Amino acid sequence: MHLVNFETRMLSEALELAKGALEDNDPDPLPAPVFGMIFPIVSHALLLPEAPKSLRIEALTLLAAHAGDDEDGIPILPSAGAAVRVLLNTLSNATPDVVNLAKPILSDVSRYLQTSDDVLALVNGVESEFRAVRGASLSGLLSAPLDFSSMDECVAAEAIAKLFIARFDSDDGNKALAEEVWVLCGLSDTVPPPADILEFLTHESAATRTSAIDAFSASVAHQENGMSTSLPKLFAAFNTCERSYARDSMIKGLGACTPSLSARDLPLVSTFLTKVLTDVDGAVRAAAVETGRTMIDAHGAEHTQQLLAVYEAYFDRGGSRSDLSEEAEDHVRQGVVVFLGALAVHLDKDDEKVRAILTRLLEVLSTPSEAVQRSVADCLPPLMKKLNEDEQRALVDALLQQLTSSESYADRRGAAFGLAGAVKGIGMSSLKGMNIMDTLKVAIEDKKNPASREGAVMAFELFCTRLGRLFE
Repeated sequence: MHLVNFETRMLSEALELAKGALEDNDPDPLPAPVFGMIFPIVSHALLLPEAPKSLRIEALTLLAAHAGDDEDGIPILPSAGAAVRVLLNTLSNATPDVVNLAKPILSDVSRYLQTSDDVLALVNGVESEFRAVRGASLSGLLSAPLDFSSMDECVAAEAIAKLFIARFDSDDGNKALAEEVWVLCGLSDTVPPPADILEFLTHESAATRTSAIDAFSASVAHQENGMSTSLPKLFAAFNTCERSYARDSMIKGLGACTPSLSARDLPLVSTFLTKVLTDVDGAVRAAAVETGRTMIDAHGAEHTQQLLAVYEAYFDRGGSRSDLSEEAEDHVRQGVVVFLGALAVHLDKDDEKVRAILTRLLEVLSTPSEAVQRSVADCLPPLMKKLNEDEQRALVDALLQQLTSSESYADRRGAAFGLAGAVKGIGMSSLKGMNIMDTLKVAIEDKKNPASREGAVMAFELFCTRLGRLFE
């Protein structure tokens, strides 16, 4: 601590001396050779993690005064690239007032970038987790001399991919800036290949991964063969990836590309997703379920039997592989049942497979996972319309019994999800016509049975969240 305080004090004194020299030279900035000796001190003050805000502001003020040319028209900064790197780092750890001070300096400095490496340092800022850093980098790129033709082909391809991804930034302001940079660089008719975008789905920055998902989808949509060429590469990248957040992003990227899947791709993707359901990470499994449902919603009506064969084969052979743990096998079974439920919507109402799938869905409702229960509940509304009134009533009665009598919290919670899905499918009139409200009223007033009261409360909660104003 004493060492840090000493370092801060020495930097402050050095900057104060530099400030005095600048004032003595007013109105001109300090000559380039003089500021060349001061720049390392300015950089150190900005990069010091424990530096107080006052020290950073003092350093930025000095840098701002020397971001242009001297009286002879010579750039004052000894290295514009080094200044860009320092400023991007500063923006990553800055308060709003420091950000507002640093951003225009970055734009001024960017005009003096000379080498490809320096320009790439600015381009790399669009990968930041922080919105302000991405915006500042894009603003700087409007001033930077971008010439991809003078770069190494691989380096240029990487830079173009990063700028393409920036066009899908979650922030509208950054998105507009990226579009302006894209046009300024003469890239209006350029779409980088999916292979150049794929690696960014595994980026350490969540903001970059999110943007890369949409960018990957846009790139794939531009390909004549759709997703076919990219599937093996995505599968290979997933199978060798050890970071769960990256696997999650790749599955979401696959989900975003479902409109580009061909009929030949569907069995491959279905089989792959079934394997992904064994992933140790719950978020990855949930992404696989969502991607499977998205694919079925997009292609299920036209390719019902083709997809049905994949999922039914899982049950026909008695599960996945013998080397799976019981827990992993349960995850696969639950996910496949949800896929079947989404697919059953496209079956004829008289098809007996509808009833068999519905039975499996109701069994999976007891899974102690809200993501699975929510997915099952989403499958139920359209399936309710395929049942006759007696079948609908029997299903509702079974769910009410489970909701108010089961000792398992997961059973009761699942029944609440299922009941909300059933009511949404049958119609609001079922609340009275099938004695749902009367049964819940009795349950919530049962002072001797806390589980029954809790089940009724959960049902009302999910009626509100899943039926919305129709129930309220």
